[in-house]
Amino acid sequence: MNWELVHCRNGEGTVRVMKGYKKILLHSKFNPSREAERWVDGLSFNADYTKKVVVVGVGAGHHILKFIARYPHLPVVVWDFNPEYVKWVKDQYLLSDVPYHIPINVSDSLLEISKRFTPLLEEEGTEVLIHSPSLCIIPEHLNSLKDNLENYVLFLKTIRHQSLSLLENFHKNIRLKDKGFYPYLGDFQDKSLILVSAGPSLAKQLPQLAKLQQQDNLVIAAVGTALKPLLGHNILPDLVMVSDPQSNIAEQFPPDKRLEHIPLFYLSTANHEAIKNYQGDRFIIWQRGYEASEEQAGIRGEPLVRTGGSVATSLLDLIVKMGAKRVALIGQDLAVTGGKSHVEGTHQYKKMNTSDMRLVEDFYKTSLVPTLNNLSIYLKWFEAYRRSTPEKIELWNCTEGGAHINGWKHSSLSDYLHIN
Repeated sequence: MNWELVHCRNGEGTVRVMKGYKKILLHSKFNPSREAERWVDGLSFNADYTKKVVVVGVGAGHHILKFIARYPHLPVVVWDFNPEYVKWVKDQYLLSDVPYHIPINVSDSLLEISKRFTPLLEEEGTEVLIHSPSLCIIPEHLNSLKDNLENYVLFLKTIRHQSLSLLENFHKNIRLKDKGFYPYLGDFQDKSLILVSAGPSLAKQLPQLAKLQQQDNLVIAAVGTALKPLLGHNILPDLVMVSDPQSNIAEQFPPDKRLEHIPLFYLSTANHEAIKNYQGDRFIIWQRGYEASEEQAGIRGEPLVRTGGSVATSLLDLIVKMGAKRVALIGQDLAVTGGKSHVEGTHQYKKMNTSDMRLVEDFYKTSLVPTLNNLSIYLKWFEAYRRSTPEKIELWNCTEGGAHINGWKHSSLSDYLHIN
């Protein structure tokens, strides 16, 4: 990888990066300043609630200058992960207009990055803003960091795309005046919980789960997508959860009288039409990271639930907050197992071409399985959740397929339930 200075039509400078046969411009070759303004315009964060901003990627400095001009009151720290590039770009005087009080942190050491940069991603009041073109500068030995940052950008784009429907659903849902989860607080402390997701591997465990569901000490918590396959095997979960703001979640609820006996837990921004038409009891859940939801939780004196981007990650944190001490995942492939997106029988099931997908370690740590960018985000979330959760809370992966989740116990469902 190498790079060169490019003089733009408006007299400013940008950088062209050469990686093999690819040539990548870090800024517009016509008007970098105007492009940087559009980058700032496209950011999605609440400046009033932000204590510090971390900008990832120095580029040629244009986006940094436009950001601090727009938000002069916010403390800004810049991070980059290619010391050789940062030295070069400073030698070209491309960063000479960046004020001295703006620190530019540079490191390609995994140890230093894990100690100084990684904690910023979860630091309360800190907003991490990523200049995506600059990620191409990250050295190859930091590819895992680059993947995580790319996934972070993908997650933020999804949130921005859904922002209007999130707000509309939220205001309609709070008018339903549903209770929070306090009636269930402490109910699961002496139970073994099974969190059922709708990954392809669920198919082989449904017959066994049908036989086990009558155990006194067992609680089955399911994501909405898994509801149809469960009911198809005469399995009635003790609770079900949905989170998607889109209308297609209504397809998760079949016209089945048994739904009247299954309580529904839903994020405050979940699709309102599907929620209001649900036949059973409903409980609203306030998610961390969504300002309006955090305000309502404060008003009602109810806890916030971490989301992680998927309904399964939200459900895990919910049942732990309810008091669960033992939780096992099934159907949580986090991979495109057998070229399938979901277990057959769900409305989202489809066959997929896995030839160009990234690979991760499989459940048994004996081979690799293909996965998608969003699934990779969830995998990292589950691993981080284990690190941040007290060891006394047992977290088991009993999917017996899909990806290996580092830090979790891996076993069969029978071993988890101590069945010979």
